[in-house]
Amino acid sequence: MCPPHQYAIRIKANAVLEREIEHLLTRPMGRPSYKPKVFYHSFHYQAKSWQRERRVVAKVDWHAGELFPRVGFIVTNLTRHSKNVVKFYNGRGTAEVYQPDCTSSAFL
Repeated sequence: MCPPHQYAIRIKANAVLEREIEHLLTRPMGRPSYKPKVFYHSFHYQAKSWQRERRVVAKVDWHAGELFPRVGFIVTNLTRHSKNVVKFYNGRGTAEVYQPDCTSSAFL
């Protein structure tokens, strides 16, 4: 028997999503770090084609020597902390290899 479906799916940025993280898109003050500065933000969002609001986790990476941050958005039903949702998303390929009988597509 498969466990209830949990999903974490990357979605493309749009103006509404970027407005939600606008406060994270300003370069951090101080001397640039050699390590990337990473920020997370969680909020609810409803695309026009969705029937209800869903949780979105944003990850903003500021890397030394880069003018603009790297930004990613993940829509999910997980209740974990934002950093752990990203970790789950990044590890999903490995999990699917070990559970081929339980994989199925998530319907938005």
